[in-house]
Amino acid sequence: MNPTYWFFEWLDDSGIGTFEQFQSAIQDPNTLELLRQKASEHLDHSPLSLPDSIAAASDLDLSGELSCRNVACRIAQVEQLFRRAWFYFDSIIISDTITPQLAREDGASEDDDWLQQVLDSARVLFHLKDMGAAGLVAFERKLNTGFCEVCADAQLAQRGLGGLLKAYEQYVDEFTPDATIRTSVSRDGSRSISVRHPLMNNTHIWDFAPDEKDDIRGILQDRLARAHNHGGPVDLETLIAQHMVRSILEHLVIDVSVANTYNASLGTTHPMYQRLMSGGINTNPESVAFELALPVLSSVPIETLIEIRNDEREPFLRFRDGLRRAIKERLSQNEADHTSIQVANQIREDLIEPELRAITQRLKKADDALYKKSGVALGVGALLTTCGLATGFIPAAAVGIATLAGGLVVPAQQHIDKRAEIESSDIFFIWRATRHTVGGQIES
Repeated sequence: MNPTYWFFEWLDDSGIGTFEQFQSAIQDPNTLELLRQKASEHLDHSPLSLPDSIAAASDLDLSGELSCRNVACRIAQVEQLFRRAWFYFDSIIISDTITPQLAREDGASEDDDWLQQVLDSARVLFHLKDMGAAGLVAFERKLNTGFCEVCADAQLAQRGLGGLLKAYEQYVDEFTPDATIRTSVSRDGSRSISVRHPLMNNTHIWDFAPDEKDDIRGILQDRLARAHNHGGPVDLETLIAQHMVRSILEHLVIDVSVANTYNASLGTTHPMYQRLMSGGINTNPESVAFELALPVLSSVPIETLIEIRNDEREPFLRFRDGLRRAIKERLSQNEADHTSIQVANQIREDLIEPELRAITQRLKKADDALYKKSGVALGVGALLTTCGLATGFIPAAAVGIATLAGGLVVPAQQHIDKRAEIESSDIFFIWRATRHTVGGQIES
C-alpha cells in the first residue's frame, strides 16, 4: 500500500467525497487559497522505494501529454493502464498534474483556463479514488528541466539506450515519409497544421495566429533553433518531423528519468517509444507482465478486479509469484532475443489459457462426481456457498436431514478436498476473477 496522496488526504480531512462537492468547495476563495498552500508544501518530495512498480510513460500517465488532454480521454486511459497493471504491480507511478497546477504563482481563481485545468485533473483523481485504485498509485511530478544532451544521454544509458540521441537524424529520416500533414485556415485568418503518423497515438496540431500565417516554415524553424540550438532543414515536412521526433525524445528522457529514480520498469504503448527502445532495453519479467493481455477478463469492470485483488491477497500473491517464475523460466529458455510482447503472448497461450480451461474442467468433474454420489446438482463452485461446506456447517434445510443421513457428508468432504487441490493452482486467482460479470456478480 502506497502512502496516501496529499490531495486524497485533504479531501478526506475536508469531508469532500464527490467531484461535485470539490467543485463547489473551491468556489470559496479562502478554501481555494488553503488548497493552493497545501499543494505548494508538496511540490518537492523524496521518492520512496517502491518494489514491484511500473512507471507509466507520458502516453499512459493520465496527463494527456502524448495522447489526449481532454479529461474524458484521460479518464478512459485509466482503463487501459490498470488492465495492464492490476494483476502484477503494487505501485503504478503516474504524473502528478494537479500539484503544480495549484501551486502556480500566476494561477488565480478568476483565470478560467487555469481553473478548468485544475478541475480536469481533479476529475481524473476522483475517478481513481472511486474505483478503489488510490492505494495502487504513486504520483510523481515530471519536470521538464530542458534538454541537456549529456544528462539525457546518461539517463538513457542506465536503460541500455546510450547513444540513442545520436541516431536522431536517422529517426527523422524514418519518420518523414509516413507523415500525413494538412494545413487549414479558420475564419479569423489563423492557420493550423495537423500531423498524423503510424508511430503516433494521436493527431498533433500546431496553431498559428493570423499574423504568423505567412511564414509557417520560418516560424517552426526558428522555434526549433531556439529550443534545441539546431539548424533547420529546407522543407516543411522534414522540419515538422524534426519537431515531432525531438518532442518524443524529450518526453522519453523525462519518463526514463522517473523510472530510474524509482528503479521501476517503464510502461508504454506509444509506437514511437517502442521503436526507439526496441534495440536497447532488455526484456524482463516486469515488461512482459505489462504486455500480458488477458482477454478473458475484458468484460469484468476494472474496479471489480481491483476489489478482487484487495479481498483475495494470498491467491493474488501466489498468482504473481507463479507468473514471475514462469516468465523468468521462459526468458532463460529463449537463447534468441524475444520482445516483451512475444514472451507475454507465449505465457498467455501456453500457460494461462490452458490452465484456466483445465481448472473449469476439473471443477466440473468434481461437481459431477458429487452429484452422482449424492444426487445434489450444483453449478461449478456453488456448493461451498449454498451449503456452507467451507465452514463445516451444512444447513439441514438446504439439503434435508434424510439426504445427510444418506451419505452426503463424506462425498461433500471429498469435494472440498478436491476443490482445495484445484484452488492451489497459481492460476486459480485469475479463474476466480473470470467468474465475475458486469456488476460484480459471480457466475455459478
